[in-house]
Amino acid sequence: ASMSSTNTQPPSSGAVHSSPPLPKHPSQRPAEQTHNLNDSPAPFTIPAEDNPTILLNTDALFTKEALPPYLTSSHILEREAQQISCIQFLSYNVFMRPPPTNTNSNSGFGDFKEQRMKYFLSTKTNPLLNSIHIMCVQEIFGFFNSRKNYFIRKGKQLGFKYYSTIGGSWMRMKPIDSGLLILSKHPMVDTDHHVFSAGTHIDGWTQKGILFARILLPNNVYLLLFNVHLQADYDGHDPSYWDIQKNQLREIRDFMDKKQQEYPQDQVVLMGDMNVDSKHNRGDEEHELDESVSSDVYLEMMGILNSNKSNLEFHDVLFEQNGKHSVTYGNCDFDPETGKKGEPHETVLTHPKCVKMRHSIDYILYGRKKNHSDHSLTMEPDSAEVVKFETKDEIFTQLSDHCAVSAVFHTVAPKENGNGDYDSNRDVDGFGWRAT
Repeated sequence: ASMSSTNTQPPSSGAVHSSPPLPKHPSQRPAEQTHNLNDSPAPFTIPAEDNPTILLNTDALFTKEALPPYLTSSHILEREAQQISCIQFLSYNVFMRPPPTNTNSNSGFGDFKEQRMKYFLSTKTNPLLNSIHIMCVQEIFGFFNSRKNYFIRKGKQLGFKYYSTIGGSWMRMKPIDSGLLILSKHPMVDTDHHVFSAGTHIDGWTQKGILFARILLPNNVYLLLFNVHLQADYDGHDPSYWDIQKNQLREIRDFMDKKQQEYPQDQVVLMGDMNVDSKHNRGDEEHELDESVSSDVYLEMMGILNSNKSNLEFHDVLFEQNGKHSVTYGNCDFDPETGKKGEPHETVLTHPKCVKMRHSIDYILYGRKKNHSDHSLTMEPDSAEVVKFETKDEIFTQLSDHCAVSAVFHTVAPKENGNGDYDSNRDVDGFGWRAT
């Protein structure tokens, strides 16, 4: 079901907040079709104070040593007087399951969901929200509770005026919504979703799948953003879980290719809880691989996403920026020389069997077209990190059983092709320039 975007109330559990693709030129775009939660539509200009830019020809502000690693001196000469804008992404499984589930007897009836959510959505306790531009959230379920609605309303107050989500479907025998949510401070000009064809255990009763948003970033860069949450593995040894996950990865690849063919010049980012561990080979939880070595299932996951059937080549931003697979779930003290595990870092929310798993299952993947040219690269990663979201003076020591992952990208205005014209491979139909 669709909602009119003039309705400022968050969606019910059965609604998808989406609308048909907008006209490409701003003058043709009806304001009421934007995904804006304000009572009055927001303009499509990006406030300068929210998105500071740096001019490459301003030596005092942007020295050679401070340049992002993907820019060289030749890039500086070619992109003289063009702007670079910083965009920070956050992907976070917030562990807000539907009632009446809770993990441990000492965690109360509801895993302190309301307390954790309010802690996360306050800039006093979570100042990182001030610098985040786009959030992909997993496990923010709206089934028989109002937490997702609260998350959306509070996000609006924090500047995240645009959102997209997937509701539940009683007709599909999937009454529980996806738990997926995208919040953005930048305009969404198109949204869509795909529900996985198969799931098992409790996942089979949910609308787990792929949530998509096309977002207009600074410098007239368009982003195709995909938020996903794959089938959970409740066993670790049963191969049927991995078979389902592989099928879901193929569905993700095919859905992304479809969108990339529809918008061939847009940048692509895939993020979320993949439930595919890069630190342990499947069925071998006792032996953690060296942090720079990738597991068999991780390599197979990347192989599926980067197969010959795909037009895209995906890069693991966290791994490539830091040279290691970082723990995002079930962390504990660890001696890499002996392989011995020590005290767990979180025990209030994490299942007792998982507190020392040390899994790496949350990702931000950047998709480049396999036949890209330097002229088409208008967004590149700059840095990435794991965010633990530890708390102070609370019963719960972290805001979730997962850690979040965050990445900073730079969007760069499209550069000229050497003939005084902008690259003919990129046409943004009236947003400042056109291909020639």
